[in-house]
Amino acid sequence: MGNRERIIAESLHLFNQHGAENVGCNKIAASLGISPGNLYYHFKNKEAIIQRLFDDIDADITSILIHFITNCFKA
Repeated sequence: MGNRERIIAESLHLFNQHGAENVGCNKIAASLGISPGNLYYHFKNKEAIIQRLFDDIDADITSILIHFITNCFKA
C-alpha cells in the first residue's frame, strides 16, 4: 500500500475515532510517521482527503447498485 492509500486509511480511522473536526493533516501525518510535507504532496488539504473518502464511498455504492439491478431484474 502506497502513502496515498495509507493516508486515506489512517484518515478514515482517525476521523471515526476522534471526529473529522478534531483531526488535522499534521495529526494524520504524525500518526503515519510521515512528514506533513509528504501528506501535502498527495493531498492539498483535509478537505481533499474527505472528498476522496466520499468519492470512494460513492463508487462503492454505485458498484453495489449496479450489481443489484443487474442481478435482480434479469428476465
